[in-house]
Amino acid sequence: MITRANGDRIVVDVRSDLAHADELAALAQRVGRVEFHLTDPPGRLRAALPAIDAALRRRGVPRPAASGSVLAQLESPTAVPGPLSGLLLNGEQPGEFLSPDTSVDRVDSLLARPEAAAAIPRGLVLRWSEEISRRRTGRYRSLYAMNDTIIIRSGDVTQAVVRRNPMSGHALLLMTLTPAGSTRLCKETGRHVHDYLAIVADDRVQGPPLVISDPICTNQVQLDLGDKPLENALYLKVLLQFGPLPIPLVVVPQRPSQRAP
Repeated sequence: MITRANGDRIVVDVRSDLAHADELAALAQRVGRVEFHLTDPPGRLRAALPAIDAALRRRGVPRPAASGSVLAQLESPTAVPGPLSGLLLNGEQPGEFLSPDTSVDRVDSLLARPEAAAAIPRGLVLRWSEEISRRRTGRYRSLYAMNDTIIIRSGDVTQAVVRRNPMSGHALLLMTLTPAGSTRLCKETGRHVHDYLAIVADDRVQGPPLVISDPICTNQVQLDLGDKPLENALYLKVLLQFGPLPIPLVVVPQRPSQRAP
């Protein structure tokens, strides 16, 4: 039920418990920014890790007691994991690294240090995955190094539709692009066939990036989101087509006497 309050405020009564209302509020208050980025196939962040580690060591940052790391996976048997590289493992896709979920905050704090930020190659942005993967040795989150060029953003989409592939059961996201968005997508996918395109919502990568098999030179784009739940695809559809809630939102617990009979 929606009613008007004082001034320019409105009240939305969801007739739900507070926990559920909090979930709705958290969803509605998210930034609502969706961007498509190319992941980093040249491995620029991986190549920069020794310099980042050296800069952190000069500031007295110790290396973690980790059994495996990016540098430990290099061919050189003398490679020694550093303060940052000791928290990362190579991922399965270009530009992807893995970190134990318990180390994510530590990685963020190291990357935020001025000496580390200065050593990150220009033109790269780093974003964590939305999902946590479970492996034999524990729970991991992916960190993706991506080109900072935005290929597609919410404003480039005029319509979004979600369907399910009847053969594979995969969620499909169908987008209609503006002429400017279609031209940019055609140009960039033509230059990056066989590279990977990541969907980023509120600075979180939404599932594994998608391989670009051919140039996409049409304003009608269909993305196969794999085995992601249909709810995830619907969330992307809403953000792409409508963007974030344009007004502040406050959750007010309802007292028992206020509940409807």
